[in-house]
Amino acid sequence: MPIIGDHPEVGIRFVLDRGPAGPPYLYEGAAFTPDQRFSLTIVVETDGIVKVDGDAPQDVREKARLMVRTMVRHSQDEEGAPPRRIMRWRASQT
Repeated sequence: MPIIGDHPEVGIRFVLDRGPAGPPYLYEGAAFTPDQRFSLTIVVETDGIVKVDGDAPQDVREKARLMVRTMVRHSQDEEGAPPRRIMRWRASQT
């Protein structure tokens, strides 16, 4: 099923872009549900701690935190920088 627009038919879609500087790394973007858009700001500290701020509900912020933490850890295992852009879809909001 192709994605048309920002809002998925079901679930939640994350779109985050990393700034050019870092560490610490700064991601800004949004989480999209079928009928809402939530802004997200994520900071990945030099020690790997991931902090999420924004107007998203706590469960959405936690999903974003875990997703970014996993991607940052994977990039560290590969000895590279975290991805510049993160686009992920999750089937369920819960």
